[in-house]
Parts: sequence; structure tokens; C-alpha cells
Amino acid sequence: MAVYKLFPIKDASLYSFYPYMNTGIDPIIEVGNLNLNFDPVPQVFRFLTKFDQSQINDVINNNVAGKEFASSLKTYIAQAQGIIEDTFLEIYPVAGSWNNGTGTYLDSPFTTNGVSWRSRNFSGSGDWLTSNYPTYVTASWSGSFSGGGNWYTGSDDPNNTNLTPTQMFSQRSKKDLDVDVSDIVKVWYSSSNSIGGYTNIENEGFLVKWEDPIEFNKSDSSQPIMQFYSIDTNTIYPPQLEIKWDDQSFETGNLTEISSPNLFIALDNNPGIF
Repeated sequence: MAVYKLFPIKDASLYSFYPYMNTGIDPIIEVGNLNLNFDPVPQVFRFLTKFDQSQINDVINNNVAGKEFASSLKTYIAQAQGIIEDTFLEIYPVAGSWNNGTGTYLDSPFTTNGVSWRSRNFSGSGDWLTSNYPTYVTASWSGSFSGGGNWYTGSDDPNNTNLTPTQMFSQRSKKDLDVDVSDIVKVWYSSSNSIGGYTNIENEGFLVKWEDPIEFNKSDSSQPIMQFYSIDTNTIYPPQLEIKWDDQSFETGNLTEISSPNLFIALDNNPGIF
């Protein structure tokens, strides 16, 4: 099995309580639902991460080279708390371009030159849609906390039927995110190369969020928070997009097939060459 690892070109977290705050160079990306005693509406956070499409295409064209492949999004846990029941993280392809920015969490004053809960680019520019969505695009919050990203669901798209991978976490489960995103990567590859069979979706990265029943849940028992290392971490655990394929090849030459079930293999007088 061959494995090729790609690293993000940008990532950032989005915070409903700080709708214009950018965290584009923070060492942490996180998802959470936090109930604050002084406000009845929980604070929700999600994160975005994007991998370069030209690098994805290069691996598929020149390394995979026509073989079947699988892709996994991996992020490595820094800290987890409040996961007391089986809960799902949802991963979606982002709809709409966004700017990374140069902010960190709770800069004083806030950095607003990149993506945030409210805006895709910088404060007051290119707000995330909260209505009149393009075909197959949605969001999950509006009103006083408008924003939080836009994404493709594929739920009504006959050409893209599996664009919503999930991973379940429980109290004692492994907390690293490791989810199969093969169908999303194949759609991006198809769209960037004008290959038929899929609805075109431009690669704007992944959006990662808790499932809807968790987000904005006011129950004290529903406050899961997971912090992962970002591309700006000083550790060896940045997010990764793995592309995997079977690279085995066999050369039998003039050897005859062994039909006996009684087979014993030894390396006696090993010449070092096979």
C-alpha cells in the first residue's frame, strides 16, 4: 500500500460568539459547543482546512496513475473535553472561497483580515450566505449568529451522493480525526479536470463541525470540545490529507503455479536476489 501525505495550505476556526474574529495562524483548530453561564445561547465553533488542488492532481496523475485510490482527512488531537456520549463530527466540502488571514484566538484587538464566522474574506467582505443558496449548497445557522460557513451536502444531487462523511467519538474512543473523504476528493479531481460523471464542485477545502443536535444545544451535558493541531503548529502533527493506493506488482516469469496445499518456504542458500 502506497501512502502520499499532503499538508494544508490554510486553515482557521470559526466562532459564533466572535463573528468577525480571524484565527488563520492559530496553532489550534477546534470544534465545540460551549454553554456560558451569562448567555443562554451556546458558543459554537467549527473549522476549515484546505489542501492544494494542483498537488492532489499531481499525486493522482503521476503516482496513482489510473489505479483505484482512497483518501483520508487526518487531524491530531491536542485536547478533548465534554465527550460523554456517542457524538458525530461531520465533514463537508466548503462552498465559496475564503481568505486565511493572520489572526490568532482572542487577539487584542481582534484580527479581522481573514475568514470568520460571519465573513469569508475579511470583516464586512463576502459574508457567508444565510439564504438563497446555490443548488446543493446549505448552511445551518442564521439570525443573530448568521454565518458559520457554507457547504455542499450532496443529499439531493444524483451525481454526488456521498459528500457527508462522519466520524463517531465516544468517551473512551481515540480522539484523532481520521475519516474517509475519498468521494469528496474524487469530485474535486473530476471538477478540476472537466471529467464527466460528477457535479462540478471546486475545491475550497473541508468544513468540520459537530452534528446539528449538538451545536447550539443548551444542555449542560452537551458541551463537547475537540482541539486539533493546525498547519501552524510547532509540533509534528499538522493536518494531513492521505491518498492511498495499492502499488503492488507481480512478475512470475516462467514459474509454474503451485497447486499443492502443503507449501513450505525457506530462505536456505539465499542469493539475495529474487
